[in-house]
Amino acid sequence: MVRAETSDLAICRIGLLRRWGDDVPKMRRKGDLPEKICATCGRPFAWRKAWAAVWSEVKYCSDRCRRDRGTTDRTDRTRAD
Repeated sequence: MVRAETSDLAICRIGLLRRWGDDVPKMRRKGDLPEKICATCGRPFAWRKAWAAVWSEVKYCSDRCRRDRGTTDRTDRTRAD
């Protein structure tokens, strides 16, 4: 096993050894991600990594909204205070 000198290596925040100059992925804030409005509840929802391949087809913020897609407003089913 070849041991690299410590001057050539850096310890990342997650504890892995990387060589100086390696590209480290940039972190994004949730506010910087694209958003859409849910077709069922009307609330905004943000991009998720699981939706990366199908983001253009995503219409609903959750499975519940997808199931209830025939109803356009959830407020009629909630209890009025």
